[in-house]
Amino acid sequence: MDVAARSTKDAIDRDTLIPFVERLLERARALGSGDLFVRRFRLADLEIEVRASDPRLGAVYEGRLGVRPSQPWGPPDLVLDVLDSATLGWGPPPSWGDGLFWEQSFHGRLRRAGLAAAYPGERLMWQVLDLARGHGVLWIDRASDLPPWDAGAPLRGLLQEILPSRGARLCHAGTVARDGTGVLLAGPGGAGKSGTVLAALAAGLSTVGDDYVALRLAPRPRAQNLYRTIKQDPAGLARVPGLPSALGDGPLTWHGKVEMMADLAFPGRLVPEVALGGIVLPRITGGARSRFASLPAAEAQRTLLFANVGQSIADPAEAMRFFARLVRTLPCWRLDLSSDAAEVGASLGDFLAGVAP
Repeated sequence: MDVAARSTKDAIDRDTLIPFVERLLERARALGSGDLFVRRFRLADLEIEVRASDPRLGAVYEGRLGVRPSQPWGPPDLVLDVLDSATLGWGPPPSWGDGLFWEQSFHGRLRRAGLAAAYPGERLMWQVLDLARGHGVLWIDRASDLPPWDAGAPLRGLLQEILPSRGARLCHAGTVARDGTGVLLAGPGGAGKSGTVLAALAAGLSTVGDDYVALRLAPRPRAQNLYRTIKQDPAGLARVPGLPSALGDGPLTWHGKVEMMADLAFPGRLVPEVALGGIVLPRITGGARSRFASLPAAEAQRTLLFANVGQSIADPAEAMRFFARLVRTLPCWRLDLSSDAAEVGASLGDFLAGVAP
């Protein structure tokens, strides 16, 4: 039986995992682009072709991926397929039925075959990759099966795994920059990263993203854009003068935030890339003025690992080495945020003027 066409009652296990992944990738490659929604993007120095079987979902992804679509040229570096059974007329994706095959063993067996996949924690969703070919597939039964966070950071699971094979890494962090040089904003949810980015944008500074960015270490540390979106709760938006009225009354996301397209809300301030001159850990203190202080590299490394390693389907040990190299290369600071967004933006502008790439 075709393991890529099994029903959900025919669960995949350790013995059928690799044949299933190989057949699914083969089946996706056999689809003609003329029957799919196809767009090209220039993301993290890579030419990426995204193909979607549901054109409505493809349009959602197109609206959120990247600063700007590129003009197609030559073979793409990566092809990422977003396929749903409802549109294609396939049977539903199979379930994972081998709970005793631990996640580490799951990833290890696939890596030895030159493949990768997200451990199947989401029902009726598979994310698989052929690392050598640069081909990934996200397979769902229907678009409504996607997790609620998907629209804000499309294809995040595939990019987490495949970017390291292309010399980059997806990072859960924000950025702010001035004249092409900036800092990485790291911290857990609620630390103030998005609010700091919004304050910086309102003050005329730039960003490559407020939530997920791509990082490269060579030839120098850089942050690169992946997504157009910036998300903030209504209270945080209200602290930025003039911003709520400019955004209108859009719907809230699943976790109660307003999602905006940064390049539309702040024309010219969402940029493809910035050179990194440091790492900043913001925290909300509510003082009268924002304050920067030097921070031990070990604390910045712990913060970055906490925010990133648990989400990644890539090798955790490789991620630890990557972030250790990053914090050894860059100075680190703590930023105590005031309650005045205009003051935060002005303080960031003054601070960045002295940051060297």
